[in-house]
Amino acid sequence: MNGTMSGYWSELITRNLDVFVTGIITPSSAIGYFETSVFALQDSTHFTVPYIVKEENRLNFFGIFDKYIWIALTSSLLLLIVFYITVTKLLKFENKYTKTHLIVTMFQLQMDGSPIWKPRSDSVKLITVIFLYLFLILNTCFKGKLFNSRVSDNINQEYETLEDIVNKKLKVGIHDVAKNILNSSENVFEKYIVKNGESCGIDLYCLNRTAFQKDFATIKFKSTVEYLLPRLYVDENGLPLINTIDTFTHLYLYFHFFFRKGHPLFETFNRELIHLHQHGLISKILHDFQRNNTFAMVLAKRRDILKFSSVALIELKSIFQIYLVCILVSFVVFCLEMIQSRKSYFIH
Repeated sequence: MNGTMSGYWSELITRNLDVFVTGIITPSSAIGYFETSVFALQDSTHFTVPYIVKEENRLNFFGIFDKYIWIALTSSLLLLIVFYITVTKLLKFENKYTKTHLIVTMFQLQMDGSPIWKPRSDSVKLITVIFLYLFLILNTCFKGKLFNSRVSDNINQEYETLEDIVNKKLKVGIHDVAKNILNSSENVFEKYIVKNGESCGIDLYCLNRTAFQKDFATIKFKSTVEYLLPRLYVDENGLPLINTIDTFTHLYLYFHFFFRKGHPLFETFNRELIHLHQHGLISKILHDFQRNNTFAMVLAKRRDILKFSSVALIELKSIFQIYLVCILVSFVVFCLEMIQSRKSYFIH
């Protein structure tokens, strides 16, 4: 046999071959030389691509929080400075410290240092304490998110769509019969397959090249990949070397066993195959393939679901709401201080 479909049909016709299984359409020249069993299984072809993890090495400090949190935080600090200046001016405190001292003090308190400035007004004390509370929570969130982003957040699969295959200019491994079907296609991507396609037989050359050389994408039956992946295509860390893109389905095929005409075992084999279908054994075998494939992909899936995303303002809105309430309370305390200050002035 020459290892091609035409070779198998020739061997079947010449009685050098008793039986073989395929989902490819039967050539008219072979009709009358074989008998066909009930379908053994249904399968479809999908793209199998190299599983390459790309990690973002750039550390983006400002990307930890979204822009609205940074705006809110800056506004809070400016509001504290304005409030401080207003209180010291209106209450006529003799203060040798400037607004720069206030900012420096905020960072000193964050670093557990001794502040160079201590507010005298109760209203300023109150709003300063709440501002420190706000900063403490944001600081904790920032450090936690920053650490997590370096562990797992920036991990993505390099080939996730058909466009990735085209952009990376991967060669495409495809069976000659399937390639001939696409020759007349007007679809842009299918034209790319025909132009960049290389012949793949039933051996594992194309899958091996996809997994180990990673310059190849292979159109292969999904059940074949699901069976082979956990057995041959995982690395020493348990990560898969190949992955299936389900968005492109080239062919749906029903696979049958073809026996040479008059083979004595045909009727018995066909009857037993029907019994296997009736008792769900074939479905169970396919399910086991899928389950083993899923187990092999567990580690990759756990890493892939952790996509990087900035902390949004809505997640921390309660912190800023507390700060706004504190501003209102501080304003009330400030008004009381103003009244008390005026009374003291008139008494004196």
